[in-house]
Amino acid sequence: MAMIASAMANNIKIEMDAVVAALGTDYESANPADFAAAFDGAVSTYLENNCVITYSWAATLPATPFTPDPVVTFNAHINFPSFSIGNAADINAWALLLQGAIMGAVISADTYVPPFALPPMTFLLTGPLIITQSGETEYLPALTSVCTEIIDWIKTLINPTPVPGTHTPYTLPVPGAIMTLIS
Repeated sequence: MAMIASAMANNIKIEMDAVVAALGTDYESANPADFAAAFDGAVSTYLENNCVITYSWAATLPATPFTPDPVVTFNAHINFPSFSIGNAADINAWALLLQGAIMGAVISADTYVPPFALPPMTFLLTGPLIITQSGETEYLPALTSVCTEIIDWIKTLINPTPVPGTHTPYTLPVPGAIMTLIS
């Protein structure tokens, strides 16, 4: 999978609509904390299910003849041990809270046989998340615009720091696995 702004926006809208349906009320009467929790859940679940991180990989057997690992790339996914944005005073404060929640992601190699053994991997903050008002007057197009900005920002978080690890029986010489793509 890959991140698609319209799909992310639709997932958020479904969760927001569920809040209204569960409470038997309308958007104006619902508790803002309920919407914040629904947004948090929709965003974190969407990113965990759709953000794909690709690493380059070069490893060899540790003894002569140093046979290379036939695997040269692997994918990873993200998980959020905690994802809470809450309510903020304005859009800039909200973007900063969202940025902090996303940067808290734990990156793990997808399941392979044999598995990769790697230390925790992280994103690299390359600049702040900036959310601008789109000028859209309809909810879903405005939300899609916000999701586009979130996804575009996430794609800039490539961390070029090499990550040491193993892919049994292959061991990784320096420089290590290197993040090459976020999609």
